[in-house]
Amino acid sequence: MRLLNYSKQKIRQHIEGDWESPTVRTQYVNYLLEKKLYEEAEEVLKESITLDSNLPHLILLHRYSLKNLYHKLGRKEEYIHQMKRLLIENETVDMTLIHQLKKNCAPMEWENIQEQLFKDLSNHAGVSLLYLQEKRYDLLLDYVLETPGLTGANRYFDLLKEQTPEALLQKYEYELRKMARTTTSRPHYQKIALYIEKMATLPNSMISVHLLIKELKEKYTRRKSLIQILEQLEKRI
Repeated sequence: MRLLNYSKQKIRQHIEGDWESPTVRTQYVNYLLEKKLYEEAEEVLKESITLDSNLPHLILLHRYSLKNLYHKLGRKEEYIHQMKRLLIENETVDMTLIHQLKKNCAPMEWENIQEQLFKDLSNHAGVSLLYLQEKRYDLLLDYVLETPGLTGANRYFDLLKEQTPEALLQKYEYELRKMARTTTSRPHYQKIALYIEKMATLPNSMISVHLLIKELKEKYTRRKSLIQILEQLEKRI
């Protein structure tokens, strides 16, 4: 229809019957943007957010389009609002959005938005990157302590070793005791030993390390592979 130079009114009339289709609406928005009919494009995008309310991935796409439109038009308040909604409605923290949002806020404004984001995004995947960027080591530590296993602790080990070594030591002790409860393969026991060896690099940790090794050897005397690996570890540290 565009190639045949249909008017906007004729195009809209022809697609009314397929208005429930997200693809049709998206194509129409692209047409409106090309024609610089920004006000109508905004209305269609807002309507699409309502019509596609049961499809989260489409809502995100519509919001990204709205965000870009507001940025193009210099409508800063609405631009910031859409970025906040995108961050909250996405399951993973989009650090690109964080950078864009921070760049467009005055320092005091960012402080207020930042505190709200810490609350709203606390259960989102990747939130630790936000804590790290903003140097909120207290929140980063809470994240590491509350996350099962030692993946987070290992990822931020060097940083937390300097900031909160005692809490990190307790996290390692707790998780290593949990890991040792599972009777499994030699590679699993070697992994435990590597974690203990890393734990031993924390300040004032050697007493805790030797007590943990002693505890595991006494508790799991029948696990020959584990005992052998722990004895080898004792010679290294």
